[in-house]
Amino acid sequence: MTRGSSLANDLRLALNNPRYSDLKILCEDSKAGEEGEQVLYASKMILAIRSEMLDRLLYNGMKETSQDEITFPTIKLAAMQVILEFLYTGSISDGALTIDNVMESYHAADYFTLPDLQETILAFAQKIIQESDVDMAASLLSVIAQKMTSSNDNKLFKLLSKRVATTPLDSISYNQLNSSALEVLLQQTLDDKQEYFATTEYGVIRYLVLWAANQISPDAVTYFNTSLPPPNTIDQVISKSAPERGDEDEIDPQLTQYQPLIIKSLSPIIRHVDFRLIHADILANVIEPLQIVPADKLLKAYRFHSINQVLRSTKRGIPFFRWDQSAIGPNLIVSKDGTVVEASPSLGIHESARATEPISGTGNYEWDVVIEENCGYAWVGLCAAEGVNLAVFLGGQATGWVMGSSGSAYHGNMATPYGSIFDKGSTVTVHLDMTNRTVAFSIDGVRQPIAWTDIPSKVYPAVSLNAPGRFRIKPHV
Repeated sequence: MTRGSSLANDLRLALNNPRYSDLKILCEDSKAGEEGEQVLYASKMILAIRSEMLDRLLYNGMKETSQDEITFPTIKLAAMQVILEFLYTGSISDGALTIDNVMESYHAADYFTLPDLQETILAFAQKIIQESDVDMAASLLSVIAQKMTSSNDNKLFKLLSKRVATTPLDSISYNQLNSSALEVLLQQTLDDKQEYFATTEYGVIRYLVLWAANQISPDAVTYFNTSLPPPNTIDQVISKSAPERGDEDEIDPQLTQYQPLIIKSLSPIIRHVDFRLIHADILANVIEPLQIVPADKLLKAYRFHSINQVLRSTKRGIPFFRWDQSAIGPNLIVSKDGTVVEASPSLGIHESARATEPISGTGNYEWDVVIEENCGYAWVGLCAAEGVNLAVFLGGQATGWVMGSSGSAYHGNMATPYGSIFDKGSTVTVHLDMTNRTVAFSIDGVRQPIAWTDIPSKVYPAVSLNAPGRFRIKPHV
């Protein structure tokens, strides 16, 4: 292309060209003093015009002003090349950003205060995250967690952490997340109650222990994999009688060997685990015997469970009290935040909706359903995990247990008189006792008797409604 037709193309000719440069740039991975020294070349004037930060650095009247060499000890060469191309041309060429340099480039754009470049890198990273598996996101998260000073305003960190947080941790390879990434991820998700987190808190501590064991040996992973049942089977363990603990003074040589190493690896991370979200039986029968969790943390959790008989959630972040947009009748609509389900205006028959997360194992659970708009009959209750037809009324099925606004309880196509009637504006509270497999209801705070005593081992909060019904689900507090 003829010179003079494009300023960007002309400046690209000067990019990293010693002929048009008066500054040598050394980076974190430059090999100063060796033959074939890895340096970059640039024009002080162009850098200063394009970046206020570099203007202050290069024309501050101090030694950088007169020197023809400058070092950026926290910036990689590949990232600095991206920075220079953007400063010279206002854009970056195809192929300049790669999986290998995207994290370093984002860090460099932040360092040089280049928000437009940050947005370009963010869009590229988002595409990578969408097209790659979660291990890639976890690996990138580990890189950026070591570089950043704060996660509060780091958009790329938030993008990556959301991808990791919404995936069960046990599906992520142990060598993809480093200590920095785990610490910041768990601290952020514990503090932010408005984000979804896919892993139960028991799943979190199990993953952390296995992650630490992976740094020791394959045998250590095998040992703790056996000691800590998978999250999908832990409820079966705690629903049985507590196992015999044997002689408390008996020493397990393998556990004694691994304990100090596990404790050391987990010491900066374990404070971000909320043991109150783990069932007391799991704490006592599975976690405590390993003697890798500080006693004061377990004591606080036991005290919490002794005072609060209801375990309202086993996960951090947004609780499971959300309607599942993929598990509703064809004529029902779920709000964007998942808290409200309503019927299409023309819906005459009853259709059903269930929540996003199942309830299983033992313990007491409670949630509220607010009748924001009533219908012919409003129905609130539970459905089983399998064999449910959400396109029809739950009470007509053997897999549905619901209380109606008429005061009737309905299950297996059989109605029985139960409790108080309710209407628009009423709050129906469901009291589920999974230890004894019973369910009862409250209407506007007035407790009704137990409705059923044969609830299955895995159920979902559920409702049935028709037009113009609109129901909101929320935690009972």
